[in-house]
Amino acid sequence: MSNDYLQTHPGFLEAQAKSVGIEPQSHFGCNAQVCIDVQGTGLKVNQWNTTANANVGCSQAKYVRNSNQVFESAPICPPNDNPGVYYYTNPETTYPQNTKLCNAWTRITGYPCATVHR
Repeated sequence: MSNDYLQTHPGFLEAQAKSVGIEPQSHFGCNAQVCIDVQGTGLKVNQWNTTANANVGCSQAKYVRNSNQVFESAPICPPNDNPGVYYYTNPETTYPQNTKLCNAWTRITGYPCATVHR
């Protein structure tokens, strides 16, 4: 989504961050320009989302589980040269205890992680 979208919807990112509190044991955190948003209860993850705030042209979301990349999105390209927010989500899954989930984006700085636990 673009900065234009965020300007016309000023509460969007705050609402996303607050929605994490709806379910116990969910996690939202950022490292540099990349954020991870894991929503779920116990070992069940309902959503594993990632965002990045930058504009480096086309980029791809990388999903890493226990240091192994398990998914890479198709290229996501901003509509113009303005800074914007890249966004991608992964479907629900149940993970073993202490599974470490991390996200990265090509050409964007940051590597946030969350650990799945009961």
